[in-house]
Amino acid sequence: YGVNVIYFLNPVIDYLNLFHRILKPGGRLSFGLRDGKSMKNLPFVDDHFNLYEAEEIADILRKAGFERVEYQTAPETIKTLEGQITTLTNVSSLAFKGKMA
Repeated sequence: YGVNVIYFLNPVIDYLNLFHRILKPGGRLSFGLRDGKSMKNLPFVDDHFNLYEAEEIADILRKAGFERVEYQTAPETIKTLEGQITTLTNVSSLAFKGKMA
């Protein structure tokens, strides 16, 4: 399980392939992120962030071999350090290795 780490995995497919390889059959990979459209305007986001949309990361998980991929999105309104109000989209992702019993 990881939160807000996927932005720094480069190239992400290599890491997801590794996670798939080391998980036992029936194992799960779960992580949370904010979608790229939400993140790109935040002042701390720079060239070190790899930004993804929910369906894009689901496709990459499938390419890494995960048989079942699920995700949910939810809006979150925050106040930035500069005092601006913005809405971010949170993404919760869950991927399964192999068939679930």
